[in-house]
Amino acid sequence: MTSTEAWIPALFPVAEDEAGKLVGHVLCSWGRIGATRVPDVSLLGVLPGHRRRGVGSALVHDALAASDALDAPLVVVLGDRDFYGRFGFRPSTDFAIAGPEPGRGDLFEVRTLAAYQPSVQGEFAYPEAFRSS
Repeated sequence: MTSTEAWIPALFPVAEDEAGKLVGHVLCSWGRIGATRVPDVSLLGVLPGHRRRGVGSALVHDALAASDALDAPLVVVLGDRDFYGRFGFRPSTDFAIAGPEPGRGDLFEVRTLAAYQPSVQGEFAYPEAFRSS
């Protein structure tokens, strides 16, 4: 999968303020668990002056809804348990899914979607563009 194929345009929602200025975004890319493509929340960012106003939460909700519409079985993230736990993310080990960085423990999380099948198990692999050489 090339870096272009890894990027998911439908999963790149942005947030703008009243003047149309970009104030936040979330970027998702296609990773894999075995032969199954699954979205990874690769980058969530909100400008400092717009944090704690629900912008990041709205972006995560948008990314989850768009992932569900693409029939993805689940979404993964390496992130803060308190923040992502609010959206139903749970430790990947609860689903027999191993993160690519073993030392990260419960920070590697999974949120199942409507197309989830318990047979989606194994080690998650980031898109090639995100792997270190």
